[in-house]
Amino acid sequence: MRILSAVFSIAIALTAAAFLFYIHVLIPYSGDDAYFRQPNFFPIVTLVLVLVLGLGLSIKYAWGGRLPLDEELSGSKLHFNILGPLAATFIGYILLVPWTGYLLTTLLFGCVALLVGRHLNMRSAISMLLLGLTLYLVFVAYLDVWFPEAPFALERLVK
Repeated sequence: MRILSAVFSIAIALTAAAFLFYIHVLIPYSGDDAYFRQPNFFPIVTLVLVLVLGLGLSIKYAWGGRLPLDEELSGSKLHFNILGPLAATFIGYILLVPWTGYLLTTLLFGCVALLVGRHLNMRSAISMLLLGLTLYLVFVAYLDVWFPEAPFALERLVK
């Protein structure tokens, strides 16, 4: 189990590194505005955090360390039939954002994640919808950070 956890942590770190490269290619930095106001700032910060934590976990597992969460999961079965489709949904989300924009893709991702995770109830659906809309409004209205144009984006209606 420890080797599987180390390999999985390395895979997460490598995936984050690949997405960091993808973001730099997709959304190049323009020197016109402060870096924190660029649309790729928060995804880059998040991916760097995932990369560092993934590498840290893989090193910890490779040296034989255990985490408190390991104690909880040691007696239970990992649910790969849920984790696999959720990972595929997340990768689909990353690939769809340039075409459909943040708002529409986030709402679609939330619906699919609820269906795949088998937690489809009204409370979860409303929470997902409100979280996506709130994050969008915080960036657009409060931080004045507009997301990149996409051919099929709902954001075109807002501008």
